[in-house]
Parts: sequence; structure tokens; C-alpha cells
Amino acid sequence: MLPPQNVFNMFRLLVLLFLCLPTWLFSQGRIDADAFLQMQTAAYRAPQKADIPDYRPPWVDKLEFRTETRDFMFDQQEYLLRLSPVSRRTRAAQSELHRHWLSRPDDRVEAVRQELSYQWHADWLILYLLEQEQVLLAEEADLLADRQILQDNQLSSLLVEASQLIKHEENISKHRWATQQNAIQLAQLNDTYRLENRPLSFEGMPTADQIGEWLLNSPVAIDLADPFAYEKTLLEKEIALEQAEDQRWLDFVQIRYQGPHEDLLTERIALSMGVNIPTPGQDKIKIEELKIEQAEYAQRTALAEEARQRRSLTNRRQLTQALSALQELQSIIGEESNRLDRLFDALSNDASQDPGILLDIRQRQLEQRQQLLEQTGAVMEAYLEYRWERGDFFAADAINMWQL
Repeated sequence: MLPPQNVFNMFRLLVLLFLCLPTWLFSQGRIDADAFLQMQTAAYRAPQKADIPDYRPPWVDKLEFRTETRDFMFDQQEYLLRLSPVSRRTRAAQSELHRHWLSRPDDRVEAVRQELSYQWHADWLILYLLEQEQVLLAEEADLLADRQILQDNQLSSLLVEASQLIKHEENISKHRWATQQNAIQLAQLNDTYRLENRPLSFEGMPTADQIGEWLLNSPVAIDLADPFAYEKTLLEKEIALEQAEDQRWLDFVQIRYQGPHEDLLTERIALSMGVNIPTPGQDKIKIEELKIEQAEYAQRTALAEEARQRRSLTNRRQLTQALSALQELQSIIGEESNRLDRLFDALSNDASQDPGILLDIRQRQLEQRQQLLEQTGAVMEAYLEYRWERGDFFAADAINMWQL
């Protein structure tokens, strides 16, 4: 037999588990930003490159066979075989160049991945704003219902003006239109991302204050890989190949055979070779051309980085302006909301006042929240655009931008 205190503690534990179990089960099916982005990343299949076999440089560059006859005396025909070998250094440079060709990054595939990642983040923001809008629409529906009851009562007493009735009908139509548009957008996104109307969790979405704090502690732009790194390395490989070919000392090896002769002193087989002696001006123009291209790419890299810094700085200013506008709007609406709260309390205690005024106050407070939601959405859109120009989506380890 358990003591009464232990029985009571066990009962409290069972009640606590019973209350927490539905919440825990519900949370297991919720999709947050991390899960949403992981789902889309796993579903995306980038096209794969074709499997190209390795390149094996040849040992011989040229192979020539020549024959010469004298007075159509075929028994004294002359034959010549000449080959131009490939040096070991040239073969190594050719292999390096071919491997670099194979390592060429597919900019189109990477650009698609970056744009998709940005679109996924933007659509998650839309889902967040749609959910916030649904809350406001539900409150507006209750407000319209209360106003309808009030106008029905006043209409029976002939205390309502026709303009108020027309305005109320207009508000009902606007509310229905906004509700339908919200539902359509939500259904489209559910269908696009196959969410199957599963509950979404936006607990990790950053607030405006968190975005502002992050902005103060973040650099204007992050360091990214050189966009022309492949082209620069390609020029280095081509220069190395040109230099290897220029420094080849053995030009050719040649075997010449002159047909059979009765004179034993006549030369029948001759072996010869050509040696390449490098000179300061020999075949240098191609190397100079490649070095000029290297200098041009260095300039293009500097110009591209400067342009990216300018764009990032522009978007940073836009984000700062959006945050400042939101703070100013919060201050103005906060002061107005305090006055409306005091007015609402004063009128609520006066039974002689028109109840429609109280509904007008609630309507204005709802409009204030809609204004704040719109400006908050503008801040988050500016934040996402700044993260794009800043280079976060181009980084190899791109993360969830909605997690600060």
C-alpha cells in the first residue's frame, strides 16, 4: 500500500503527462523553417555531369613517313621516317590542363541552386505572413459580425444611416476578397511544396529587433570565392603548357633508308635528330597574350567585387531604412493605441454612448496591427534581399537565413 503522499504525486505526474502528450504529438508533425528547407533541398536533384574518361597524353606529337624515287628506279627507293616526341614536362602539363577542364564548375547548375534557395526562403516568409494575416482576418470577421448585430438592432429602430450600411457592406466584401486571396495563396504554396496542409511552426522567425542587432554586428559583405578562379587557373595551365613546349630540347628523331646498292660504300641507313635551341624571342607571343588575359581577369575580379560591395551597401541602407520606418511606426501607433485604450475604457463605462464607437476603436486597432504587419513584412523582405546581395546564398555552406 503506497503512502497517500506518493499516490498524490503519482496522480499529479499522470495528469501532467496526459496534458503534455497531445502538445508533444502535435509538435512532432509541425514543420519549421529548418525542416522546410531540408525538404526542398532533398527533393532537388541537380543534373549530373557526363562521365568523361581520363586523358592520356601521347608520347609522339607527329609521325611522318616520306618516300622518294630517282628516275623511277624502285630498287633504289629512299624511305624516311620522322617522329617528333613529346617531352615528359609537356605530357604532365597536358594532363594538368585536361584535369582542370574536367573540374570546370557548372555555373548554371550553381545559379539554379542559389535562386531556388532564395525562392524557398521567400516563400517561407510568404507562408509566415499569410498565417499572421489569417489571425487578423479572423478577428476582423468577429468585428464585422458584431457590427452586423449592432446595425440590425439599430435598423429596427431606424437609428442607422444608409451610408453606414453601405460602408459595412463594402467592408464585408473586402474581407471576403482578402480571405479568399489568402486561402488561394496558401493552397498554391501547399501544392507547390507538398505540405499536405501540415501545421507550420514559425517560432524561429527573427523579430525586427533581432534583425537590427544582427545588422549591427555583421560585415557589409562576406568573403566569397573568386568568380574568375577557374579562368585564372586555366590561363596558368595554358602558360605552363606553352612554356613546356618551348623548353623541349629534342625536336625530332629521323631514320632514312636508301634502297639496296651494289656499292658497299654507299650509305643505306641514316639516323639523325633535331635539337631545339630556345631563343629569347622564340614562340613567346602566345605566352605574352595569355599573361595579358591574366591581367584582364585580375581587373575584372576587382571590378566585380567592387560592384558587389556597392550593391550590398545599397541593400544594407534599404534594410536600415525599413527598420527605422518600422520603429517610427511602432512609436506612433503605440501612442495612438494608448489614447484609444483610454478612450475605450471611458466609453465602456458610459451606457449612454453609441456602441458603434467602441467597434470603431476596435476597427482602428485592427488596422494598426495590419499596418505593423505590412511594415514587418517589408523589413523581412529587405533583410532577405540584403542577405542575397551580401553573398550568403552564394557561400558553399549556405544555411537557414531565418535563423539568427
